[in-house]
Amino acid sequence: MHRYLFHVIKIKSATLFLFTFLATTTAAQSAPTGLGYVSPEPQRPAPDDGWRDPAPHRAFGVSVAPGVRIHVLDFGGTGLPLIFLSGIGNNAHVFDDFAQKFTEDHRVVAITRRGFGESSHPETGYDQATLALDVKTVLDSLGIRRAVFAGHSIGGYELTHITVNYPDLVAGLIYLDAGSDPVSADSIRRANAPLIASLEGLPRPPAVQNILPKDADSASAKAAWAYRVRVGLTDNTESAVRAAYFHEGFNPYLANNSPAPPKMMAAIRAGGATPFNKVNAPAVFIFAETSAIEHLPKASQDWAGSDPERRAALQKSLDATIAITRAQREYISRELRGSRLVTIAGARHLIFKSHPERVEQVMKEFLGGLHAH
Repeated sequence: MHRYLFHVIKIKSATLFLFTFLATTTAAQSAPTGLGYVSPEPQRPAPDDGWRDPAPHRAFGVSVAPGVRIHVLDFGGTGLPLIFLSGIGNNAHVFDDFAQKFTEDHRVVAITRRGFGESSHPETGYDQATLALDVKTVLDSLGIRRAVFAGHSIGGYELTHITVNYPDLVAGLIYLDAGSDPVSADSIRRANAPLIASLEGLPRPPAVQNILPKDADSASAKAAWAYRVRVGLTDNTESAVRAAYFHEGFNPYLANNSPAPPKMMAAIRAGGATPFNKVNAPAVFIFAETSAIEHLPKASQDWAGSDPERRAALQKSLDATIAITRAQREYISRELRGSRLVTIAGARHLIFKSHPERVEQVMKEFLGGLHAH
């Protein structure tokens, strides 16, 4: 797992068409959050600070089950559809900047899963089968019958299960610092127990002292974003933070206070091995890797300084972590036959935010290969 531990059917009736149309036209209203969509979820009371989402997308909702509406961002574009699915602490708005890079050759859509942001927050439905069906139902309502899927972090599970359950829907898969299997990961960690034990007693940097927010920092969405900027928590978009602020509560370190993540994690742990070996679609894994002291947070670099003992201890810990992580990733790549594995040294978990140009390059190379075939 990543450190966060820790995103067609044909129209069946005039009624479904009417609902989709109404959901779309509702999006044209001025949402009090400034996000362009009136969510079915209660909104956190806060003053309107005049901010409006600047991203060039159409925001609307699609009904996927009784009482459950999924928030969708349609960035437009033409060509083979490209569908973005977010990580566990985020929503579709995290792609507001990055998704725009692909509209020249693709119809680009981002989806917020149930339980997060502007989607409905039901008590149930956080198993992979239901989450995959939610995505399929959204695409059915949009008339999308085949697409490439790009999933960040835990969104990789949805990519895999969408492909296993609806293979005809999938033209390709892009795992953005995503793709893990709890069964193999546990096995690999146990096999490397001596290596892990060898790290005991090594000098370590002091724990990071988080600058906790004051009451004023959660008084408004603007204040919440200003707080994140002040403490360096900017690996996100302001729109994604605002969506979480209004509909999930303000937790600056986890991005939300949603009860959905534990339910998702419990369902994944109960589900056994991730079925990569059942996937029959072109795929690329794009992983972030922290392999050098220079890739660590500044506080850790400052702690190590030029002290040879501290630097050696840090590097030994990094080398051990990388050995285990690479074994897990190579296992996944072998299981998903024919997949490509790309590593970006120094990238952070929100890899398309920390290294957007490189991720864009890899994705467009992969997408170009799909067009060639």
